[in-house]
Amino acid sequence: MGFIKELKIEGINYTGNKYVCDKCFGDYALQEYIRENAVSDTCDYCGRSSDDNEIAAQLHEVVGFILQGIRYEWDEPVNCVGWCSQEGGWVGVSVIDTHDLFADELELDIQHDSLFSDIIDSIDIYEWCQGDPYSLPPGEEMFYDWKEFADQIKHRIRYVFFRVLRRDRRDVFDKRQPHVILNKLGELVNELGLINSLLAGTEFIRARISEKKLRPTVKELGPPPLHKAIYSNRMSPAGIPMFYGSIDEKTAIAETYDKKDKKKRYVTVAAFRTMKDFKILDLTQLPDFPSLFDERKRHLRAPLIFLRSFLADFSKPIKKDGQEHIEYVPTQVVTEYFRHIFRDGSRDVVRGILYPSARRKTGKSCVLFFEDKDCFQANIANEDEDKKWLCMYSSSVKVIKLK
Repeated sequence: MGFIKELKIEGINYTGNKYVCDKCFGDYALQEYIRENAVSDTCDYCGRSSDDNEIAAQLHEVVGFILQGIRYEWDEPVNCVGWCSQEGGWVGVSVIDTHDLFADELELDIQHDSLFSDIIDSIDIYEWCQGDPYSLPPGEEMFYDWKEFADQIKHRIRYVFFRVLRRDRRDVFDKRQPHVILNKLGELVNELGLINSLLAGTEFIRARISEKKLRPTVKELGPPPLHKAIYSNRMSPAGIPMFYGSIDEKTAIAETYDKKDKKKRYVTVAAFRTMKDFKILDLTQLPDFPSLFDERKRHLRAPLIFLRSFLADFSKPIKKDGQEHIEYVPTQVVTEYFRHIFRDGSRDVVRGILYPSARRKTGKSCVLFFEDKDCFQANIANEDEDKKWLCMYSSSVKVIKLK
């Protein structure tokens, strides 16, 4: 089979012996491919040349690599979409031509108009649609599964997570069962490397709002004892105390202060430091979105779409209007899963979650799975200090009068 015919089968029109360098694209995966497959010392588009190294790859090979990446998420409608001659087009699916696909959907950041034109001319495919066009894109489907899970947890089933077995299949949650969603979330967390070690000495600021000045003691400023944990919080239901804090004072206050509550006159802040290393789930630094042309990481595109949508839902502000105890339920369930069931790749437990603040754009907050008995106050004798996880420093206590 001839060279030109082979290209034609791949969907490529041969446009001559042209070479392109990595500087002509902004996509990192495409740049890497060109560097690894460079065979010319001169680029036909930007004019760059080198006396020492090959810097440009053959254009038709680059286009072939681009088509491989496109086909990971896109397909030709003739392969997967019904055609209705009476309607005069493809049935129920949005179809896009190759020019618009490159101009509006792909993020190749092509640097030269002549290169863009040559790429379009070299592709012998005219129309595209999303792969599996009659289904939701994988990232959106996963997020809708999460939304369905949240609705189930809030309004249908809350305390029983084993597989529901009934004769009426309409009552079975299938892949949206709570335990399935949670296990999938755990798999994503491990695959994306979101479990980090928090080192001893890490400082978190805790704030408490009150009508009167509080005593500067760990009993007043630490997590509430069991009998006083009577309110639902974002990660913990009533009766299950946990430590909430933030990485800075402004975020700690923003997370706890409700301007509508005119009775509260003081905010007291204190610094707590971790006494031991431990693992946490870090939701504040999700990995960068991988390129469609990154063969090693592009399978993470859909999970990251889901996880970013999930995180926005997870950390969104919730209006305290009497319904917050219901709205908190999904995040409470997720928290309990990571506290009691989840294990990382080393089979270690996690002892907290770091997440973006719901009240301050640049802030970070945490929930640590520690109670009042896990905290102590510096410079006050405590014979069990080696068994504690958090230390409050008296010198850090500050009382601020609210305006």
